[in-house]
Amino acid sequence: MLSICFPAGNFLTEKGLVIPSFNLHWFTQVWEYMSHSGDYAFGKEIWPKLNSVLKAFTDRIEDGCVKSFTSMTYWNFYEWSENLEGHLGSSDEEAFEAALNCLMIFALRCMAKIANAIGEEDKFTHLIAPLQAGIRRRFFDEKTGLFRNREDSDAVSELVNAFCILADVTTEEESKKIAQVLADGNQGLTPATLSMLCFKYDALLKVDAEKYSNYIYEEIRAKFKRMLDMGATTFWETEDTDQIPEYSRCHGWSALPIYYFEVIRTGKGTSSLL
Repeated sequence: MLSICFPAGNFLTEKGLVIPSFNLHWFTQVWEYMSHSGDYAFGKEIWPKLNSVLKAFTDRIEDGCVKSFTSMTYWNFYEWSENLEGHLGSSDEEAFEAALNCLMIFALRCMAKIANAIGEEDKFTHLIAPLQAGIRRRFFDEKTGLFRNREDSDAVSELVNAFCILADVTTEEESKKIAQVLADGNQGLTPATLSMLCFKYDALLKVDAEKYSNYIYEEIRAKFKRMLDMGATTFWETEDTDQIPEYSRCHGWSALPIYYFEVIRTGKGTSSLL
């Protein structure tokens, strides 16, 4: 798979550390680049690598879900929040995580689009439905109507529940209820960090753009104005004001306000997940 690179630091880069979730985000990045630039030759060029990376995940499908990676080479990281920050060298061989499996669905969707765009056979779409069923079976809590982060934990998060809406794991009614919880902010879910807010907002827009546009607008104003008021000249990875070395103080995924302000203004979104 693709390993961490500069500026992650010598210790991480020299070990060839791999974040599996970021490898799955890569498929969305490739498709969005291709579809917006028209550079389909790039898709053809890296097609073998796309397949080899995806195979690392399909080889780990067990009983309907992708099993999390282990050993010191892997960091099962999703965002800097409780229960989603992961750790190196997990010894839990039977771990299954909802976020990884939702990201797998996003990757498969993008691979199907890439394949169709460059004239390759779509060998990926048929894998999606079993994953959706596996995610419901392992992570959905019928009592709360929410999805757990892991099969062996009761922890719930905004990110995972937003992922499940976007991965079409939910029914229409479940999506509406989860969206209400995401917009409430007082239901015990671990909040999404700045770098992952795009998925929360995409999920809300998917459920009811008219209903949640003002909520998104006001939340962005509150979260990002705070950084500006503190004198920030770039947007951060998290809202944590402690100078922790691992946190980025110039984070690309956090530069989302102008995009969502335009989506709200025009009513048109271009995320490949919508």
